[in-house]
Amino acid sequence: MKALINRLRGWRTLILATVLGLAPLWDVLKEVLPILATDPNLPRLIPEAWMPAYSLAVTLVMIWMRLITTTPAGRRP
Repeated sequence: MKALINRLRGWRTLILATVLGLAPLWDVLKEVLPILATDPNLPRLIPEAWMPAYSLAVTLVMIWMRLITTTPAGRRP
């Protein structure tokens, strides 16, 4: 596992930001795209009341990741 983490050096922050952005993106697409909006079985991944807390948590995680990052984004040392 440690070898994989080291191989992803320079990409970890971008990967984490993408993964954390998928749930809000799903919720937005569900409301915007008519074909998704008509299916009542598709759940919201983040409840509306939790969105401010989720946004704050994602922001803090991204700040923390940038503080511990030692390489430029997308580059290896």
